[in-house]
Amino acid sequence: MATRDAISLSPKMKVHKQYTLVIPLDLQRDRVLLGYKLRGFGQGKYNGFGGKVEADETITAAAVRELHEESGLLVEEPDMIQRGALLLETVADDDSPILEIHVFTTERWHGTENA
Repeated sequence: MATRDAISLSPKMKVHKQYTLVIPLDLQRDRVLLGYKLRGFGQGKYNGFGGKVEADETITAAAVRELHEESGLLVEEPDMIQRGALLLETVADDDSPILEIHVFTTERWHGTENA
């Protein structure tokens, strides 16, 4: 039996790009705060708040920063609850990265939303 080259059988390793997604929950009023996308992927739809994780920050710090940038809300890192992570891979394009989306909720924030 011929031996096979293990490397040739392995799928090409794809780059993972990390993102955050934050969904603020107002449990007292039974509401979820979402933002309306004005441009880019998901334009014209409602979504949670989030974006790219910068090289010099933790995933939680990125979630706090993105929520503030996009909504005006201020949240302390301990008030972010990580709920899970999603891996999204585009099957039509071998060169596109796998999106690693870290999902958070928060029930405590300061400030007034501008979303």
